[in-house]
Amino acid sequence: MTYKNYLSMIADAKTYATAEEHLADYGYPADCPFTGDGLVKAFRIIHAVSREDFNAIVAETGLSIYAFAKMFDIPKQTAAHWAGGKRTPPSYTLQLIGYACISIFCERDDDI
Repeated sequence: MTYKNYLSMIADAKTYATAEEHLADYGYPADCPFTGDGLVKAFRIIHAVSREDFNAIVAETGLSIYAFAKMFDIPKQTAAHWAGGKRTPPSYTLQLIGYACISIFCERDDDI
């Protein structure tokens, strides 16, 4: 998935109530690099980014806030403020984090 395609999918995700609805319309492309579970997780991350939901992005990784912060070199206090709603991360930051999370945490189909 190119970054340009990813940004387009974020824009599309804003028109769907859930990631599952978006995925149902999108379908499973023949050349998809992800496993079925990986594609579902990717759409959940994209949906969370479209809603600017930092906690949902973190939840999809299975990491704690502090482990997530360490992985992405985000100061712990900053991550805690974002998670607690005291501050909001910039949209571009969430987009970059989401793209990285898809690359790192979504299972890929090694047969492709």
